[in-house]
Amino acid sequence: MPYVALGDSYSSGEGVEPFEPSSNAGNNMCHRSNFAYSQLTSSNPKRASSLALGKFVACSGAETGQVLADDSTNGEQAQYKWLNASTKVVTITIGGNDIGFVPFGQACVLDACNFTSPAYATAVNNINNLLPSELETTYKKLLDTATGAKVYVLGYPQVAPVKVASDPMDIRCKYLYDSGYDSTGTIPKYWEDAQAARDVVTKLDAKIASVVSKVRGLKTDYQRLQYVDVNASGSPFAGHTVCADPGESYFNNLDQWVGHPAYALHPNARGQQAYADILAAVPVP
Repeated sequence: MPYVALGDSYSSGEGVEPFEPSSNAGNNMCHRSNFAYSQLTSSNPKRASSLALGKFVACSGAETGQVLADDSTNGEQAQYKWLNASTKVVTITIGGNDIGFVPFGQACVLDACNFTSPAYATAVNNINNLLPSELETTYKKLLDTATGAKVYVLGYPQVAPVKVASDPMDIRCKYLYDSGYDSTGTIPKYWEDAQAARDVVTKLDAKIASVVSKVRGLKTDYQRLQYVDVNASGSPFAGHTVCADPGESYFNNLDQWVGHPAYALHPNARGQQAYADILAAVPVP
């Protein structure tokens, strides 16, 4: 299996139908899309010979726990078990669910996720105190199992727009505009939810990058681990947040929420292509 794609919903392609039938039936809701970035990458003629997709086991909702241990909810074995000494390339996004991306996103939409909200405090606490050891254990397991593979850890793109309090309300993401009240409970705050959402992603990606750096430094063989920054200068995600005009946004907005709550705030087909484009620029084998 030269290329194995692991990870959570950002890697499975949640919200980008159609899904592989076995990942969208019965209790299995892994939602592995035919248009996930791993599928697009492996079908790229320039990479097809070296990145033939041996196994695609990313699963919506996955935490580090489902990478390391069997997933009884979806009836799947631990993701790392698909790796072996013949694996040449591994890609993964992981950590978002460990820090509570879903409840944080729900707070942004339904209540508030501003800098003084419980949702923000919980997410930041999880990033700083829960996530590092879980990521380190996960990365070492992947490296120790796929002993000849390059392991590429992709970060999470910025979903929320860049806004300041004086910016006008944007109908496409009004839920990020009304951001609660100040400490007196009388003066409304605007766009702080968007600012806090961006800050959480920034902190999450920074923590992922720092753990990758730490693991790389443990021994020479672990230099096979590499962090891929998806928000770097020139990123295809720039300017295509959830608040962008229809056709320009790289994320499913709340119009995808009805009937499919998991789809919202995930990369759409254009977002998955952006991931694939970023990976195409990385000098993978």
